[in-house]
Amino acid sequence: MRICIYGAGAVGGNFAARLARAGIDVTVVARGRHLEAIQARGLTVQAGEERIHVRPFATDDPRRAGPQDAVIVALKAPALPGAVAPMAPLLGPDTPVVFATNGVPWWYFHRHPGPLAERRLPRLDPEGVLWERLPVERAIGGVVYSANEIVAPGVVSNNSPTRNRLVVGEPDGSVSARIQKVSEALKSGGIDSPVNTDIRAEVWTKLMGNLAWNPMCAVTGLGIRMMATDPALLALARRVLEEGQRVAEALGVTVNEDVDTRMKRAERPGPGAGHKPSMLQDFELKRPTELDAIVLAVQDFAREVKVPTPALDAVAALAVGRARALGIYP
Repeated sequence: MRICIYGAGAVGGNFAARLARAGIDVTVVARGRHLEAIQARGLTVQAGEERIHVRPFATDDPRRAGPQDAVIVALKAPALPGAVAPMAPLLGPDTPVVFATNGVPWWYFHRHPGPLAERRLPRLDPEGVLWERLPVERAIGGVVYSANEIVAPGVVSNNSPTRNRLVVGEPDGSVSARIQKVSEALKSGGIDSPVNTDIRAEVWTKLMGNLAWNPMCAVTGLGIRMMATDPALLALARRVLEEGQRVAEALGVTVNEDVDTRMKRAERPGPGAGHKPSMLQDFELKRPTELDAIVLAVQDFAREVKVPTPALDAVAALAVGRARALGIYP
């Protein structure tokens, strides 16, 4: 099976290395010094005591790779519309595209079972490029649970060696032949990849872990557990999560983990107390941020289903203001 990892950074690099080690024909699309290092010396993943070293075909020009059996996109949400045209040479007539991205996915209402079916999300796909030119029928949902960072060009540190998980799901909830093939390929590489027949519930399960902590950490500069030692910040985070859960429920989604459980985990002391969520890292490095997918899209949903979100609105306004001051949000 030929699989392209489009955006082989930290998460994508880890998955690519595991698939290549299993004998999958892997192409990685990357850029800059990271790409140069992979081309020159191969791709290395350090996962605890385990070291994975592979030499996949690596390029910044998908035309050199040709059509694939599946493409797994590990880019951040803001980069997705700009990837559609370059990705075209990778797509055969039936090539599915798995979007392993954080937050609300751009295809959310495609084949949705409710009254909002086929509603588009212009915040995440402003000109309809993904929906129309990909097109949307190729999309498979993906929710990632894997902690990684690039520690040097061509070298990824897999900080969760016992938890590398990519949950996949068709927008219509079916267990299609194409999704079974993708899941089986991922499993062959040691990546836990169940097929979820309610992928939107999985999206919300992870989204609820990001909705309060990511923007609040980005604004305060604190890690999650450091922030959780402040009673006022902790109370605000709880209100944001409660509002997010009400929005999910109004959309017909039952979130798999309640707010109390999430709050207790955030307060639990232990290693990793200084962990910086991805949005805080982006703010510090002045990189494009996932505010739209993780925060503002939830606000849009709230307006659609008429759920008031005063706490989320306040946190979102502060995060957007800070991002604009840093020049990383329009």
